[in-house]
Amino acid sequence: MMRRRGVLVILAGALIGSAILAAAPARPVNRVVLCETGAGCDGSDIRFQLQSTAPIPADVDFGFSTAMGYLDGDRLADMVVGAPGENRVYIFFGGVDNASPGQTLADRALDATAADVVITGNPNTQFGFSVAIPPPTGGDYSQPVIIGAPGMNVSAPGAAHIVPSVNPGNAEWASFAGATPLNVHPIADFGQRISFAGVNNGDEAGYMVAAGEVFSAGSTDFVVSARRGDRTPADPNDDSGIVYVIDGTAVSPGPAIGLSTMRRMIGAVPRGGLGESLAIGNFLTGVAGNEIAVTGVGTIPSDSTNPAGRLYVVSVPLSVLPGTPIDLMLGGSTPMRRVRGDTNNDFFGFSLAALDLDLSTTANGNELAVGAIYADRTTPISKNAGAVYLY
Repeated sequence: MMRRRGVLVILAGALIGSAILAAAPARPVNRVVLCETGAGCDGSDIRFQLQSTAPIPADVDFGFSTAMGYLDGDRLADMVVGAPGENRVYIFFGGVDNASPGQTLADRALDATAADVVITGNPNTQFGFSVAIPPPTGGDYSQPVIIGAPGMNVSAPGAAHIVPSVNPGNAEWASFAGATPLNVHPIADFGQRISFAGVNNGDEAGYMVAAGEVFSAGSTDFVVSARRGDRTPADPNDDSGIVYVIDGTAVSPGPAIGLSTMRRMIGAVPRGGLGESLAIGNFLTGVAGNEIAVTGVGTIPSDSTNPAGRLYVVSVPLSVLPGTPIDLMLGGSTPMRRVRGDTNNDFFGFSLAALDLDLSTTANGNELAVGAIYADRTTPISKNAGAVYLY
């Protein structure tokens, strides 16, 4: 993936054999789905370009966050694109190709104004700073999307919102159909949404979000980070960071839910900024179910006193009661692993990805790739060269 300000370019994964167009109901906007011959569509064989047409794309940040998954009930992957500069999230449904004249199979240009659904947040909240879609469970291809709105640099707590699936059978979404020129709807229009409110002003709740199985097989749970959440509420500059873990079966639509009532992990280092990156996967030997990988890179950019980044892999069982903190400084009986970066300000943990590199069939089958964008190279010496660590 290549990211530019205001432009998102997505390149397909390797295609086996010659590509064919997917057979799917026609949609009113341009899109392309390429499938492996004889293998059908699995959601990974997609190649297209989306571009914001705002006069100043840098102010829009279209493509700042992205997620792919299954939202509308079919087995064609859908795309969610955040534009926190304008407090919007764009949703593009997967479907058949309606190529413009002169376009090739390898290059599609689709204007952002052709989005199937646009969700707008409140002004100055950076709605769309982070987005995530849980994987399909039990053959259900109608999944929700969780959207972060951290409200950075404003005197208010951050927030996160879970928007229900966009399955055409969902009565709420069906009532929005046919709007022109865009299906543009404020987040407040979604009566079935589940919203979460941060705890302290400036906590940046919603900085990162993740979704997947945490508490039990087949569950859909959610993780929300507050990168500047405070270990000591009386100290507004503590910024240890807090990560909230939400049992998807225990929350429902209604007034905004305070994140303080959720299970939570508290960062171990003042100014450590826990919650920079998140991932859900099965990493720990001898621990049933999935764990949460979370990083903190510090909140003092370009300063030699900024702490070295840290990675924590933590199991959060249902036995941890809602509202109960897991103190990463102490650990206690909670199964976890800790990894520290090499030097101050190395931003170890700036990016994080969970994957299964060796197709392992063991219980801890996932690996972690961890980016450290300011790590120094020693041979030859190159300051801030950056590094990626694999665990």
